Amino acid sequence: MAPAEPEGIAFLPPRDPPTGQRYRLSLTKVGQELENYLPSARAEAAGRIDKLLKEGAPESQITYARGELTYLEHSRGPAYQTQLLKQLGQRDVDAVVTAQQTPLERVREIGAALGTRLKSQQPALVQRAIRALEQGMSESSGPDTGSPIGKGVESGAVSRKTQSPAPAPRDKGRIR
Repeated sequence: MAPAEPEGIAFLPPRDPPTGQRYRLSLTKVGQELENYLPSARAEAAGRIDKLLKEGAPESQITYARGELTYLEHSRGPAYQTQLLKQLGQRDVDAVVTAQQTPLERVREIGAALGTRLKSQQPALVQRAIRALEQGMSESSGPDTGSPIGKGVESGAVSRKTQSPAPAPRDKGRIR
């Protein structure tokens, strides 16, 4: 029996398991990879759909490609899943990544690793982590916090660089 998919979370369409050497990536590294490659992967996926449509590809291929693009653009897609796994206390995932992969291939492999890890968690714990993340998001200031989770992802903004750094605390009475 296949593991249950947590409700409301985007996953890649079903496919054969990736082949090749798996590398352990910390969730911090996954976040960096997504920040670097997700915008290009989205553009590549959209271009792939256009190409398939122009070539008159079978409907099954077009549907699969649309599912991938939906996953990449979903507010509960890979960036959210990274945060969710952190909330669950996970530290890393095992993904098949190589220097020769296109951005779409790389994000697809990372997404598969995130999905595999999420599906292996106890459903009650995942739902509790989702509630905790949602509560944290609702307590944040304003709709766009610069976070890769939520509305910012739907618009394509994945970078956290838009956040202004917190001012450094001042040490009163200390001479530097």
